[in-house]
Amino acid sequence: MLAVGLLLLGVELALLNRVAGGFSAVMVPVLAVNGVLLSAMFLWDRIREESIVSFRFQVTEQEHIHASVIGIVFSAIFTFGALIGRPTTTSLSVAKASRAIHIPNAPLIAVGYLGIALTVYARQDVLLSGRYNEVPGPEWAASISNALTPLAILALCIAASRPGPGRAVAAFGVGIWFLILFGRASRTLAALPGLLVFARAFATGEKVKARSIMLAAAGTVFLLQLPLVGRANPEGVGVIPLSEQLITRPSEIFEGFSLGAILGNILFSGPLTAVVASRNIDMHAFWVSINPAPGGMAGWPEIKDSLRIIVSTPYNALGELASHGWIALAAVAFTCGLLLALATRVASSLRGVFGMSASLLTFGVTAFFSVSILQYNLRSSVRLIWYILIAVGLIWAVSVITLRNVTTHEGLPGRTKNADPKLPVDDS
Repeated sequence: MLAVGLLLLGVELALLNRVAGGFSAVMVPVLAVNGVLLSAMFLWDRIREESIVSFRFQVTEQEHIHASVIGIVFSAIFTFGALIGRPTTTSLSVAKASRAIHIPNAPLIAVGYLGIALTVYARQDVLLSGRYNEVPGPEWAASISNALTPLAILALCIAASRPGPGRAVAAFGVGIWFLILFGRASRTLAALPGLLVFARAFATGEKVKARSIMLAAAGTVFLLQLPLVGRANPEGVGVIPLSEQLITRPSEIFEGFSLGAILGNILFSGPLTAVVASRNIDMHAFWVSINPAPGGMAGWPEIKDSLRIIVSTPYNALGELASHGWIALAAVAFTCGLLLALATRVASSLRGVFGMSASLLTFGVTAFFSVSILQYNLRSSVRLIWYILIAVGLIWAVSVITLRNVTTHEGLPGRTKNADPKLPVDDS
């Protein structure tokens, strides 16, 4: 099974690379799905007891193989859909992005604090003390805030990296985000060092130094385990109980740190896929999950609690699709590959700030999608595809309108803005 998976992975990457003319965003889900599920076959049982997860599965060898087959089939059909859509290469450069995109600090700070406001509105007092993944506020606010969080943090990091007015306000906002993610015991906290390095390079246009990358990597490893250990706190999560644990019982946190614990949290997707695939999930849940309408209109609140192992462990998208059958798995895999490839083509067809913005957005959300299909519900994963299509479509529309306005303002070829309309003009 490992040989088959690696062989097909090599073929898929080679085909995608050839069609795109280089590395493309659609390669990320292919690498993630195969890398995690094939590795879980051999490593999960060895690190199961050490892993920091909300639920420890003990699955058989056949169930591990079944999960790998699910990943191999999804990846192959996803690749076929992407090849039909003909993806384009992801040639992103921080220096080029810095030159192409210049956004004042004011809107960046506004986006950052909007994300904070939505998160506080959705999570409310749970941010101070509560249970992991508890959402006492509106579901729509939680969904939007989750999608906006990386962008909001990045916006504040960029503003904080620039000299001038608003820098202190942006830095304060970054600190608020750190407390929010720490209190939520969210793994997004681990992305903070990388976002800071990217923001610094983006704001200055300078090349990222190797030392910065090493420090960011070390910080990422530490911050990835911090929320995982915090979730196991018997007093719950939130800024108050987790701060108390960190100050009064630091041994509970620092003694639980290990690379095996981090790896186990990632490879957890293998047994999760196998267990969810073996469950009987009503087909109604499939139609609700792929429905682009808001959750309340689609009927999501009525079924979401049934799509969980326990309260803090949702079913994952690959397992749900396998439970619904191979046709459902193939249809969603093909559609996702096709749409993501088309999104890369639209992004690459744009120029300047529009093209760079669309490319960054497509790559970032595709990477998030790669994690989501392994560890989160099908609806959460499919919704990211809708987000990409809407966002890229809006960027394309704005670019067309802007180009049309510029053309109209400049006038017809052969005329100048200062030309006297009373004098004859040779338009030949």
